[in-house]
Amino acid sequence: MIKKGIALMMCLATISIANGDEARNRISAMLSEVTSGVEVVNIDQTPVSNIMKVELSNGKYIYITRDAEFLFPGKMLQHTERGLTDLTEQDLALTRKAKLSNVDLSETITFNANNDQKAEIFVFTDVSCAYCKKLHRHIDGINEAGITVHYLAFPRAGAQAPAGQLMSEVWCADDRRLALTAAKQDGELTQTPTACDTPVAKQHELGLVLGVTGTPGVYDSEGRHLGGYLTPAQLRQALIERGP
Repeated sequence: MIKKGIALMMCLATISIANGDEARNRISAMLSEVTSGVEVVNIDQTPVSNIMKVELSNGKYIYITRDAEFLFPGKMLQHTERGLTDLTEQDLALTRKAKLSNVDLSETITFNANNDQKAEIFVFTDVSCAYCKKLHRHIDGINEAGITVHYLAFPRAGAQAPAGQLMSEVWCADDRRLALTAAKQDGELTQTPTACDTPVAKQHELGLVLGVTGTPGVYDSEGRHLGGYLTPAQLRQALIERGP
């Protein structure tokens, strides 16, 4: 009797796996017809039995029925006793965390926390952006709060635009921190940059994949999007003083 029960469970598991593969194949085939230049990274089940979530190579998620008949762009929200939980943002944060953890910090422009580091943030910045300049004026206060800032380049008009070219010069300067500060204050460098393999285009592409649409784009090391311009007090509240 026990052996029969085990055999039945194994059979059901096999059927479930087969059905899952069939659904994924069906979904992949449908998406190949409707997406252009965007690849499917992963297909997984959502808490809703008939709805699958699809991670795309452009950093976005879409939702689709298992029979590949209906497709839903946008967010999936779950209503709980605590209110609405943004399930899509949770998935995006995990993706961002993985990608940010792979960033070569030697290619960022880092302003280290004073004394003990309590938190760190990644800031996608543009030297021509008014709020980026405003945030940078608080860099000493942010570091004093125990927060390390890793700047990544995100010229909003692209790496080949004037701001992108200036940022390439910043990243090629001998003292990149001084160069970034000068570029944000005066729109030009006080140093003579040398030719280098600038990471500006690569960081701009990373920002697009992570969903950066404006600057500054501020993210913590857990992949949470904290927002745009934030004061030292707001960053301290979001990173250090927030509850569990």
